[in-house]
Amino acid sequence: MEGAKAAADPPAGGQLESALLHIMQQHHHQSLRQRQQTERANKNAVRSACRVGGHLVEAVDGGVQELFVNEERIELEARALLGIVVRYRKQTDQRLAATNAVNSVLKKQDATRKRECCIAGTSWPGKEACIQQSHAIQDNCSTWHRCN
Repeated sequence: MEGAKAAADPPAGGQLESALLHIMQQHHHQSLRQRQQTERANKNAVRSACRVGGHLVEAVDGGVQELFVNEERIELEARALLGIVVRYRKQTDQRLAATNAVNSVLKKQDATRKRECCIAGTSWPGKEACIQQSHAIQDNCSTWHRCN
């Protein structure tokens, strides 16, 4: 009976070995599961980072594109304003030239009338009206009427 008993009950060292083997297998399986979870988490993190990077690139590209559109619009407006400034400058120069021409004509006419006044004598009919009219023209630059 002792032989049968010995065959049925494995020695205590065998149970310890099988328990250790079982613990090692569990540890190995847990390590594999953790490694797989870590790899999945890393892959998900990489995918998320790629998506975030893509969104950032799209946002920056959209902002850059908007800046280029605004820059082009500003350049067009600047060119238009430059054209307006050039046109106003030409108009101002033309008006200034016309005003100077009218002014010189008036000065010549005034000088001629003064000479005529001095040559013709001190009095003639309408002398005062003529002088007043000459001063009014210089002040107003309005229409010129010859005095009789």
